[in-house]
Parts: sequence; C-alpha cells; structure tokens
Amino acid sequence: MHAFILAAGLFASSTAFAADAGNARDSLLQAERSYSARSAVVGFVDATAEVLAESAITITDKSPPIVGKTKMLAVTRDGWPTAEARPVMTWEPQDATVSADGTMGFTYGIYTLHVEDKDGMLKQSQGTFTTVWARKPNGPWRVLMDTGHNGLVP
Repeated sequence: MHAFILAAGLFASSTAFAADAGNARDSLLQAERSYSARSAVVGFVDATAEVLAESAITITDKSPPIVGKTKMLAVTRDGWPTAEARPVMTWEPQDATVSADGTMGFTYGIYTLHVEDKDGMLKQSQGTFTTVWARKPNGPWRVLMDTGHNGLVP
C-alpha cells in the first residue's frame, strides 16, 4: 500500500512538473512571438528596448560581444537601416527550451528583414537567431542574450 501511495505521489508530481514545464515553454514562445509582432509595429530597436534585461549581451558578425542594454541599443541604432529604408524585421521561433524551474530558456528560428533600397524596391534578407531569456518566477521574460546571423537565401 505504501508503495502505491508513493508511486501515485511521484506520478502526480511529475505530471504537475510536466504541465508547468509545458506552460513555461508556451509562455516563452509567446514572449518571442510578441516581441516579433511588436517589432513590426514600433520597429526593431524600440521593441528590443522593451524586452532587454539591463545586463543583456549580443553577439553579432564581425564584432566582439556587446554588453549592457544601453550599449546594445546604441550599437543597434547605429547599425540599423535609416527610417527612409522603412526597415521591418520579424521572426518566428522554431522551438524553445526552458529550464526545469521555468526561469531560463532559449528560442531559435529564422528572421526576415525587409528594407527599401534607394529606388524604392523592397529587398528581403533572412538569417537565423538564438535568444536566451530569463525571468523571475511568474515574471515577464527578459532577453539576456541575443545573437543573429545573416545569410540565409530567401
């Protein structure tokens, strides 16, 4: 009888853990999708400012790591296409993995950047991204690390 009670308790706790892990994964995927949707509305730089942790890090092509929200935003603004190019970047996470306690995770997927060239022609480029996220228990997800690599052929 004790073995049955122990087994039932373990099953219940593992089922609850699996449900919590699934909920955390779903909430992380939703955070990434909301970030992308916000980027389409307010622009990538402003959307990024809304989700970055103060200690965030970015790793990009041909650059040493950039550490800190303020520095990341400054570098992103300097390297971002001008408003005249009407840049729009969106992305879709392909998957997410979340820690057992639901406070850290990462997403990865493909982004698409649309810009207008000087003749008004719409140009599209694609690349891959990985985003590392963290949150306090039941708090909002914040970007700890972001990396992207261009060069996918649309």
